Amino acid sequence: MSVNMVRQTSLNIRRLISFGIILLCWLCLSAPAQATVKLPSIFSDNMVLQKDRLLYFWGLADPLEIVTVVIGKNRYATTADDKGAWWVKIPPQNQTEPFTIIVRGMNVITINNVITGDVWLCAGQSNMYAPLSEVDHTPEDIEQANLPSIRFFKEEPDCAGDPQFDGSGKWVTCTPETVRNFSAIGYFFGREINQKTNSNIALVQATRAGSSLATWLSQEALEKTPYKGLLGENDENFKQYEKLLEQIKEARESGSDQDLQKLEKQRKTFKKKVNTATCAYNALIAPLAPYQFKGVLWYQGENDIGENLKFKKLFVAMIQDWREQFRFRTLPFYYVQIPPFGAKKEEPEDSYYAELREAQAEVQKSPYTYMALTIDTGKGNLIPMHPREKKTVAHRLANLVLATQYKQPIKCFGPSFDAIDIEGAAIRVHLRHAEEEVVCQGKTPTGFEIAGEDKIFHGAQARIEGQSIIVYNKKVKNPVAVRYAWADNPKGNIFSSDGIPLIPFRSDQWTHRKPEETDNKKTGTANPVPVPASAAHGK
Repeated sequence: MSVNMVRQTSLNIRRLISFGIILLCWLCLSAPAQATVKLPSIFSDNMVLQKDRLLYFWGLADPLEIVTVVIGKNRYATTADDKGAWWVKIPPQNQTEPFTIIVRGMNVITINNVITGDVWLCAGQSNMYAPLSEVDHTPEDIEQANLPSIRFFKEEPDCAGDPQFDGSGKWVTCTPETVRNFSAIGYFFGREINQKTNSNIALVQATRAGSSLATWLSQEALEKTPYKGLLGENDENFKQYEKLLEQIKEARESGSDQDLQKLEKQRKTFKKKVNTATCAYNALIAPLAPYQFKGVLWYQGENDIGENLKFKKLFVAMIQDWREQFRFRTLPFYYVQIPPFGAKKEEPEDSYYAELREAQAEVQKSPYTYMALTIDTGKGNLIPMHPREKKTVAHRLANLVLATQYKQPIKCFGPSFDAIDIEGAAIRVHLRHAEEEVVCQGKTPTGFEIAGEDKIFHGAQARIEGQSIIVYNKKVKNPVAVRYAWADNPKGNIFSSDGIPLIPFRSDQWTHRKPEETDNKKTGTANPVPVPASAAHGK
């Protein structure tokens, strides 16, 4: 073969290869794009996995795509279902050093700087949301917050009409910069647990100001309660929200900046104000389940004042719901009894706040539930809805956890009402969890009221006799009922010898309200939900 023929053949081969490359590129560009494996943001750099617990990973991929989770030398594979959803079980992880997790499908996701530890879900409304920078703290609380063994994951407050795949959180290490905007109760709690157990601690914040309890249940759970009718209100509100989103899309496409700004403002108002059933669960809890937690810290209730029976039923239902959603049948719940509020009154009064505290206390009968007391945390004659003092609340939550989860010898349960005996013109109050004599932090016991058959309560005197208290008033010759710390902002100074307050109580179940005093909340009707006018009328 001549030299010219060899050169021509080589040139033809190069041209063929070039054509093949061009054809391949064209085919790649014109072919439909392949879906990539997606993870919710809880699975991301700096994440903390709950130690000593079977774990779950989940996400989205192409239908029937094989997905593999790689941890060290171990591989855990699964196949996405026909809708692209997948999940896989991971054996307990107890690594002592940071490690990497790789998730492989059509694409590869690498999760760096993963550690194991104890992960706590901090949930509820504004008192749990309140960031460290907005409550009472010392300069050292922030300056000395370089704590690499504590990590935060904060979801921004949101709401949704349907369960969401993902939220808005991001894992960060505890530093003076990151701690400022994180839940103060969560941080104070986590710091104390970290110091007293030497464990890595993760705090996941899912909070929403002004949220009622019904917003935190899943649709499946709410349908099993007497209040399933609230779901219709939720559907109606989010239909209006969808119309608002359509209007925003149209304004964006038409280039109408003025209309767009107005509609965006309405959207933000809706997101902030809407308070219908399941909306907080859908946006904040659904994206986290079934991530594994050591337990839940819960602080909520002010938005359910006046609906104590409904609150109690929904709270028990919510606890059961979350245990099912997180696949942990004994998931511990540590919750805060609502604190004093408003002005102190000199005379006995009916109190919706006291009734809600009573409902909260009764939820302790559910297994693996524990209540932190706050009845003594508000100081002064006028207490705001959001007390700035959060360290005591966090400390009491921490003591409950240290005693029940870490088995440390800490006395953490306050004395509580057990029964009464009528002794002539006095009533003897018997207490539970009063292993030693209760004490009065003051000259004389305060906060007691007593009533006869006329059901009119009078301020009462009291004296402590060992593990019981004698209550009396000379005006009440034949007493039948007694109350303690029964007010929005009550008096009361009875404590255990360890400084834990006596839980507010009443021995009666009387109703004092007149029919004309009832309103929407008191009759159990759902709260009206503010909806932007343009969304409500489809304008």
